Amino acid sequence: MEIDEILKDSYERVAAQNKPPFDSTFDYASYQKQRDLALAEWKKIGKEGQEKYNGNLKNFYLEKKLEPDITQEFLNAKNLFLLNNEINARVGIKSNIDLILLDELNFPSPAIELLENIDNSDLVRELYKVRKRTTGSEKNSGITSDEARRLKNCMRQGRELYLSSRSGPLMVKPLTLFYSLTAYAYAIIILNNPIRFKLENLPGSHGMNYLPNNIQAQFGGDMPHGTFSDLLVSFPSNSIRTRDVDYAQSSETSILEFFKNVSNEN
Repeated sequence: MEIDEILKDSYERVAAQNKPPFDSTFDYASYQKQRDLALAEWKKIGKEGQEKYNGNLKNFYLEKKLEPDITQEFLNAKNLFLLNNEINARVGIKSNIDLILLDELNFPSPAIELLENIDNSDLVRELYKVRKRTTGSEKNSGITSDEARRLKNCMRQGRELYLSSRSGPLMVKPLTLFYSLTAYAYAIIILNNPIRFKLENLPGSHGMNYLPNNIQAQFGGDMPHGTFSDLLVSFPSNSIRTRDVDYAQSSETSILEFFKNVSNEN
């Protein structure tokens, strides 16, 4: 392949899908509303009324026919519900994040210093609540201390791999940078993706494919779900911010289309 072809920015999209993680067949919003009403009723009947169900909330839900089969259709509907909830919590309100301007001429050093400051499990737990707007405000809401420690270690590993790549041999730089990006991606996904909550539950694949003959990256559609498809879902909204403007725009359409089409890009 000629160098001009490698440098050319080309894009191809083909309709194809493989069990996308979002589905609107089941009305999960109505189901959740009924569950919330049932829970309020459960609390209202008190211990005396709960004895009929052996004090087991699940038995109460069973009587109300609110214990559905946990099918893939049900789980995908729940995913769509969670995605919509997070988008609705972001769109139409001012961002809760302040921007920090970095020196363009000396960008890497201050950026690395900022990343080093996140090496704190308590700070990671706070960051989770800031990034996921639908997280409860209670003290114990969000991720556990153990999960925050794992995310901190991911970011530390990503930073150390990046620093290693700056002085490493040219031939190993792409590999080191790739795994640096992957380590950071794991943390970004848990902190931002509305349907991912633990590192141990992330898909095992990268979520993309490389076509060496065409020098193309292939992702989306019927590709196995993985790190980089989860990374896309980690941005359920686009933040538009200028000196005079501050608002968020929904990314739902782009996310749903991503899982319906295979994209090949140079």
